[in-house]
Amino acid sequence: MVNFLAPVYLSKQLYPQLKASENARVVMVSSAAHMMGKIKKDDPESRKKFKHIKAYSNSKLNILLATKLLANDWANDNIIVNALHPGVVNTSLFDKFPGFLKRLTKLLTISPKKGAQTSIYLAAEPEGGLVSGKYFAKRKQKRASVRAEKAENIEWISELLNHYLSRIQNA
Repeated sequence: MVNFLAPVYLSKQLYPQLKASENARVVMVSSAAHMMGKIKKDDPESRKKFKHIKAYSNSKLNILLATKLLANDWANDNIIVNALHPGVVNTSLFDKFPGFLKRLTKLLTISPKKGAQTSIYLAAEPEGGLVSGKYFAKRKQKRASVRAEKAENIEWISELLNHYLSRIQNA
C-alpha cells in the first residue's frame, strides 16, 4: 500500500506549489507489472492473502489509476501528470539473488542511467509535457492495461485515496 500511497500523498502535499508553477509536471513510476495487477476492492491491502509480486503489481496498477485521477483533477491547473515503466533496472534489488541468478539478471536488466531516461523525458523535455494522464515506456506513450483505463476503477481509487489520506491527516 505504501508503494502506491506515498507518491500520491507527496504529490497532493505539493499541489499548492505545483499549481503556482508555470509548467508543473508530476512523474509517477509504475511498471509493466501493472498488467498483472487486479482491483482488490475487498482487500486493497492484501491482508487476506499476501504475495509479493501480486501486491507489487496491484500497487503499480493503483499508481496508474491515481495518475489518471490526478491528471483529470488538475487538468485546469496546468499540471501534467504521467506515469512510466522504467524498464527492468539493475539495482541492488537483485544483490541477494544466488550467484547464477545474479549473473543472469545482469544480462537481462538495463543500467540505472538507461532506466532513468523516460523519467527525465517526462520531467524535463518539452515533448514530455504535451499530454497528461498517460503511460510511457522507452520515452514513448504506450497503452496501459484495460483495468487502468476503466472509469469505475478510477472512481474506486479516488474513494480509496480519500479514505487513506483522511486517516493520514487525522493521525
